[in-house]
Amino acid sequence: TILLLPRGKSGQARTINLSYRMLKWGGGILAASLLFWLVSLVVALEFSGDRYQRARLSSENALLLKEVGDMRTKFASAAETLQRVQQFAEKLRVMTDFPSDAPSAQSKMSMGGPSETEMAEEITAEGEEIASIDGEETGDSGSLEDLKANFEKLQRKLEQEERSLEELHSFLKERQTLLSSTPSIWPTRGWVASGYGYRVSPFTGMQQLHQGIDIATHRGTNIIAPADGVVTFAGMKKGYGNVLVIDHGYGIKTKYGHNSEVYVKSGDAIKRGTLIARVGTTGRTTGPHLHYEVWVNGIPADPMDFILN
Repeated sequence: TILLLPRGKSGQARTINLSYRMLKWGGGILAASLLFWLVSLVVALEFSGDRYQRARLSSENALLLKEVGDMRTKFASAAETLQRVQQFAEKLRVMTDFPSDAPSAQSKMSMGGPSETEMAEEITAEGEEIASIDGEETGDSGSLEDLKANFEKLQRKLEQEERSLEELHSFLKERQTLLSSTPSIWPTRGWVASGYGYRVSPFTGMQQLHQGIDIATHRGTNIIAPADGVVTFAGMKKGYGNVLVIDHGYGIKTKYGHNSEVYVKSGDAIKRGTLIARVGTTGRTTGPHLHYEVWVNGIPADPMDFILN
């Protein structure tokens, strides 16, 4: 029995009689309601936790994908840089007759492996393989580990190439006179219309050795000396037209054919960058160009092996 009394003096008291059955049902409903709200609260907390976890994982995955993308870009760039460095170093070795297989002080201690050309091919292949990975694949942790392992391998190869270049630099410091006398820059501005090697002659239609390169350009374009040397011939020669020959010493000579004008004479000592002639069409030509040859110990060589810039 529940007795309800009024606040003031007036009023009438009331009573509410509750049976045991009503109390039982009421208590059950109250307990069920409390249980329902408790379960709802737990579910809401778990859902909120899962949502936070998913958001955190999504953020971590985005950072991971960015890290993989950045590393992939760095790897490809480093691989291209190493390939360019190796090509540049190989040109220097050809110019200075420095042995490309010369072992370093550290590499003499039971070291082996592929040649520089093979390494460059391998690094290029690795760079292409890394660059071909899809965004979905880069999300895999194994891909990131492989990428890091390949990057470490590339770093080791860069360190090895750095040691090789240090040896080459030391070698070149001892042979500065040779370097200044080696034709290492373009003698004129233009584009290579015909390279060194066997080709079909535009005059006879037969295969023959082209002993230099043809640099096509406008008539009157400046021709400069690609290295220090002494002019040994300046005059007309069959086929070459108005031709110029420079002896650079160390068994190296260069020849310049089809000139319209020549500004030096036999016996002149010249420096790299000196204006020596202008492009023309003298001799047997199909248009204005410079026929440029490099001879080493009496044997024609590919001028492109010597041009560094």
